[in-house]
Parts: sequence; structure tokens; C-alpha cells
Amino acid sequence: MWARGGVSALFPTFGVYLQLCVMNKAIRRVPQQDWKHGDCGLACVAMVARVPYECALEAFRSLDGKRSTTSFYTDHKQVEAMLKYLGHTTERALFSSWHSITQHAIVKVNVKNSGSWHWVVYDAGRSFAAVHDPKPGKRKIIRDFRGLKARGYYIALLA
Repeated sequence: MWARGGVSALFPTFGVYLQLCVMNKAIRRVPQQDWKHGDCGLACVAMVARVPYECALEAFRSLDGKRSTTSFYTDHKQVEAMLKYLGHTTERALFSSWHSITQHAIVKVNVKNSGSWHWVVYDAGRSFAAVHDPKPGKRKIIRDFRGLKARGYYIALLA
């Protein structure tokens, strides 16, 4: 018979281990729905939060001034707020290399002179380094990062 509190009560570190195993489970790609209006951040939030695109859209609509907008471009604070809305904890970390990322993360890539960029997801749940690009037509897991120029901070998913 299990003690009150289940396995975690008997083995306190097991609960943490179990949570880490679930957190670093391989991610399923979620494609952008409105590429022309910059919804890559929404698709990336859906991927790391493991929710349908519509739930990420609901989280986006909860942000100040975003209830009825048709522009879905997001910055770091907005992506973090959307993940918080969906019950996740995040941390910002300075990008140094793809192989230095140890958790699922949303990474800013290909910054343009205009100041805009594209969001992609680093999938820490695979036996190899992998990125999911939500852009329509990018269906395959990316293992060669030469075309993805990451810069600045990325958003790591903690819980």
C-alpha cells in the first residue's frame, strides 16, 4: 500500500526526477497559422507548453492591448507572460551556443536590421540537438543549425 502522498512522499527526489523526465520529453511541432502577421512566437509557446495553437492564441489575447489586434509579433516579455498564463515558469539566458542549452527553449534567430526576428524551439527531449521551426513548410526536425543565427537571450522552460 502506498503512503499518503504517493511515490513522492516515499522518495522525495523521485517527484523532481519524474517532473524533469516529463519536462524534457520530445516536443511535437506546431506550425504557424498566420505567418504573414508574425505568429511564430505563438506557435513556439504552443510547442513548449504542449497545448494546441488555440490555447497559445488565448494566452496572447490575455496580454495588454492584444485582445483584438491582427499583428502577432511578440517580444521576450510577451512570450514569458504567455507561458506564465499557461502555468509555466521560465528563465532568460544569454545564448552562447546551441549545445549549451539544456532545457526546452524558445530561441530568437535571424535578427533583421529592422529589429524583427523569428522564434524557434530548441527540443531538449531528444538524444540529439534538435530545433523545430514553426514556419509553414519547415516540417522536418532541424539538426544542422548553420542557417539559424541565434542572438541575445533565449527563454528556457523551467516548469
